[in-house]
Amino acid sequence: MDMPRLRLHAVHKLRYPHALLGALEYDPSFAIRGLAIDTEKALLCKISSHQKLSYTGVFRGRQRLSREEILLAYNGSRHIPISYRAECMKPLNDLFSVAQACLFADVIQFFTDHDIAYEPRAVHEDIESSIADVHTSGKMHKAVVQDLPLYMEPNTKLRELLSRFQLQEADVHDDEATDDGRSHDAADAVYHHYVNLHSELQMEMEALINPNFGSVFRVESHPSQFAFSAQRYVDIYSSRLKNFLEYPKNYTFYPERMRLPHEPTPQPPIVAGSTGVQLAYLRCMC
Repeated sequence: MDMPRLRLHAVHKLRYPHALLGALEYDPSFAIRGLAIDTEKALLCKISSHQKLSYTGVFRGRQRLSREEILLAYNGSRHIPISYRAECMKPLNDLFSVAQACLFADVIQFFTDHDIAYEPRAVHEDIESSIADVHTSGKMHKAVVQDLPLYMEPNTKLRELLSRFQLQEADVHDDEATDDGRSHDAADAVYHHYVNLHSELQMEMEALINPNFGSVFRVESHPSQFAFSAQRYVDIYSSRLKNFLEYPKNYTFYPERMRLPHEPTPQPPIVAGSTGVQLAYLRCMC
């Protein structure tokens, strides 16, 4: 996404403040795919497949909201009704949307810092309009063609992969997308200690992936909305196209077998003793 062109469109066509020309710089480390813009509250949110907001993944501008602020904004519950999500939550699932999330957050932060009143839905629509003017109109494509070294990173493996597909005559499609109780007390204390430790380690691991929103595929102990969509609609996915070169030419990708409701699901081993039972349960939670 061409941030300079978006800035120019917002300032010269949409009459945004000229100070924005020097304030908006794309930060590739800020956002991840799979977020959603709340066009009613001007928030950038990470949502689980159970329609619950992440307590650490809700931002107004570049400021992370606390647990209390999230609950206050959403009437005491982090659960998002399907009707509200459909009407007010704009999903950001593709790679271009990472820059869109950054642009939306920076504009909201700019307005907040300068005490400028704004209408969240109008800001979102203006950003969509700017993106359409730069990308959908073809201006961005022309700029890329005129200066390929600036916009394109050479991938030496891509030619090899496409040649393999061609030789294999593969079809490549571009789709639109019990005692006195004391042992129980001790076990309970150990259990809660490990639950808290699990939460701390989980936050540390998420920060290693992205310090603001964590993993694209997880929201705490649940799959993210992005992961749910990928599981529902995607047959094969990979971080890089060239990864397919690691498989033999005649390799067949089979879907994972889905168990029927009456079939038993493998369970983790239960360690003897009450404390062991609690720890085994904790492993299941991970």
